[in-house]
Amino acid sequence: MESVRLIVLNAVLAILESVEGIGDTGGIKRPLLDVNTFPADFISAGEEEVVENDIGHFIQISMEIHTQIWVSSYTNVDLVLEEFLPKVKKKYAADYMIGLGPTGPVRDFKYRRGSEVFPSNTTEDVSGIVLVHLVTYRERRDDPYSWQ
Repeated sequence: MESVRLIVLNAVLAILESVEGIGDTGGIKRPLLDVNTFPADFISAGEEEVVENDIGHFIQISMEIHTQIWVSSYTNVDLVLEEFLPKVKKKYAADYMIGLGPTGPVRDFKYRRGSEVFPSNTTEDVSGIVLVHLVTYRERRDDPYSWQ
């Protein structure tokens, strides 16, 4: 059985896996060294906090989700990144319940910020960016495995 938190993270990962042209996604919190196919996207959970505690048997939680996007090119790596980035953003923006529907745990999923583009090595044939989204979801106060 998966916790609600893991259900949410896996839903975001499923969105990434559906992006046209995606290479490795590899799960949650996978290191760049394991990448075989670019562009590569990975997610990790960031800060989490309770935003509402007084809703019966439920609590609402907001959690940052960090998406690392990596591209590789021997010519203009920043241009490759700028061409791929909108594909990810468009997929994320398409469904604020991240595929879990109106009866699922997610109440909102929205874009917060993006990092500066950064090189990962000195040859600069690999470039990346981190997107931060905020997801609000609910779970039972007495059971982190249930939202109903």
